[in-house]
Amino acid sequence: MDKVFGEASFLEYLQPGCVFRRSDLIGRLNGIDRVLGRLLAAQLVVRVGRGMYHYPKLSRFGVLPADPEELVRVFLGNADFLLVSPNDFNGLSVGTTQLYNHVLVYNRKRRGRVILDGREFEFLVRSDLPDRVTPLFLLEALLGYLDNLAEDRVAVRSRAQERLRELKKDSGG
Repeated sequence: MDKVFGEASFLEYLQPGCVFRRSDLIGRLNGIDRVLGRLLAAQLVVRVGRGMYHYPKLSRFGVLPADPEELVRVFLGNADFLLVSPNDFNGLSVGTTQLYNHVLVYNRKRRGRVILDGREFEFLVRSDLPDRVTPLFLLEALLGYLDNLAEDRVAVRSRAQERLRELKKDSGG
């Protein structure tokens, strides 16, 4: 945003599905709190976190929730993270079977659990982030997070370590 908006032009500026911070509007929107209050009351925007808002997209089924990657990007203020569901560990064929209702966010600066848009995100610091989630990254993440999972830790750890050795051997590492 590079110009000052009034209430009507602000709504026209927003892209459906976008997530934004109140602080992003300082100097660009006249009467920020008044405008946000009206938009919230009219249910045109939704508060998704402390100082964070979502201008939802509509589908034929109703309002769509905010994209998890967009929520985390705005929350962290950068795109230097990887999202992993603990449910992704089930596809590694190492004996995990449980289903979980939170998302792991591997990043370089933030730790802890945060609720954004009614969903739980657990932030874990990791200095070596690859560009994308790979089976090797998932196995390493599983081994690092295993004590937090409701699984047979001994059996899963053994299978995961064997699978990790196989993957490293196949990749030449």
